[in-house]
Amino acid sequence: MNPNRLNTRTILLLLVEAVLLYSSIMGAVYLRFTKGEAQYELIGRYGFYKALLATAFCLAAFYFYDLYDFVVIHDRRELLLRLIQALGVAWVALSLV
Repeated sequence: MNPNRLNTRTILLLLVEAVLLYSSIMGAVYLRFTKGEAQYELIGRYGFYKALLATAFCLAAFYFYDLYDFVVIHDRRELLLRLIQALGVAWVALSLV
């Protein structure tokens, strides 16, 4: 692994995206269900852990498809192609789990 690959900017971007992904999943649960049902889904059916797992899979796929490489993402077409591929791999991995 290249030692310059994980710099401060990349780690900060990973943390911000993790917070955004996780909070988006939590927001979607609260939009879909009433308050009581949402609490049951998140606590009773381990929704917090499922959301954490989905966030981890998405971030790993983004990382492996070099979406945090700032040289690669300057080309919008390449960025869109890699983003679609990474999301597809994350969704397939989540469906297998």
